[in-house]
Amino acid sequence: MAASTAFADDGTVSVFTKDGAEYRGELVERVPNDHVTIKEATGDVKRFAWADVTEVRAGEGKVEKKDDEARPPQVRLVVDGEPGVLLERRQTEAEGWNATIWPGYAYVETWEVACVAPCKTVVDAASTYRVNGGGVAASRNFSLPPGRDPLKLHLVARPALLHGAAIAVTFAGGLLTLAGAASLASSPAISDAAAAADVRGLGWAGVATGGIMLVAGIATWILTYSYARTDDGTSLGAARPLVPRLVF
Repeated sequence: MAASTAFADDGTVSVFTKDGAEYRGELVERVPNDHVTIKEATGDVKRFAWADVTEVRAGEGKVEKKDDEARPPQVRLVVDGEPGVLLERRQTEAEGWNATIWPGYAYVETWEVACVAPCKTVVDAASTYRVNGGGVAASRNFSLPPGRDPLKLHLVARPALLHGAAIAVTFAGGLLTLAGAASLASSPAISDAAAAADVRGLGWAGVATGGIMLVAGIATWILTYSYARTDDGTSLGAARPLVPRLVF
């Protein structure tokens, strides 16, 4: 976009996207070849990837059109992995408070399929990506490493069922640990010695069992994120380990 184009006095702009939609609001940030961010009248903040924006209209008639020479940098991808696993690119992200009966803060992302493994394609180098698919645990969001063209990626898919079970076990373990700790804390107030001993026994059993579930659940939760691996062994989108790796 032409950097010299002026905006309306109140800072409002209209953003037009490739799918034909129009979004209007106060300009928050514009980074050429990367993204445009606006704040709508409802208070929602929306961020649009540069590659998805066709036009930004400032005021009532001043128009910024995307220049072909200002298109975002591209990178060639060579992707392999289990057939059918998706490499997705984030199109937009929005956040803000919902003015509903139960107000709450919401964060929403929209994604498009950039590639279905195995494939070769050309993508926006500055966008945000993730590994996903049917029955696949989504990876964490990641950016593509710079200076690699073509970039070879191997998509490693982890089962969504196991990932979801690990999350459930983690929360169940946390609740059981809290219940056990509460039993231990309340046992001194019980006058009957035998009953107090029983409560303490249940409390220690809850703390021990809950702790084991927490450790197992968190470890499995971390290890079952899908991720992309580059040809030099760098992992993209995997969860960070709780304990840093030792370097020898």
